[in-house]
Amino acid sequence: MRGTLSIVTITLLAVVLLGALVVASGALSVAADETPHVHADGSKHTHTATDNGPVSTAQALHDALSVGDAARVEGLLDSKVLIMEAGNVEQSLQEYADHHLPADLKFMKGMTYKLEQQTGDSSGDLAWVASTATLTGSSDGKPVALVSTETLVLRKFSGSWKVVHIHWSSRAAKGR
Repeated sequence: MRGTLSIVTITLLAVVLLGALVVASGALSVAADETPHVHADGSKHTHTATDNGPVSTAQALHDALSVGDAARVEGLLDSKVLIMEAGNVEQSLQEYADHHLPADLKFMKGMTYKLEQQTGDSSGDLAWVASTATLTGSSDGKPVALVSTETLVLRKFSGSWKVVHIHWSSRAAKGR
């Protein structure tokens, strides 16, 4: 447990420090009404035109989740990824792949993901991307309309960005 707390503490510290850098530097802030994107299965969402490494990795993660590509999702996550969602914690890629990833893939295939706002920054080999999106569609035959918030912490390994921490949160969209 002590090692787990250290990972959580380090991850949260990284988010706070990078956040302070953003406030100080006036980081990237993007309204995401620029590039609509539709998949072969009819699912669609919006990409920003900004194409830096961390943002591209965040977009690739959503693309892979939306089309049910588990191998691609796993390739974008670090083996020690820490994932927090709805009060639950998965402490590795293996744990996520064995437990919650299949449900996420199934859920996202029935959703239209529309990125509403995104911000982020990087310092050296660490970066963060925070996004707000709407998810609409159906799950288990029931209509779904959610506002989703996400924070990704990424680290550059051998020139490639990998997600080392995810925090997902959602709520019912107003008026739905």
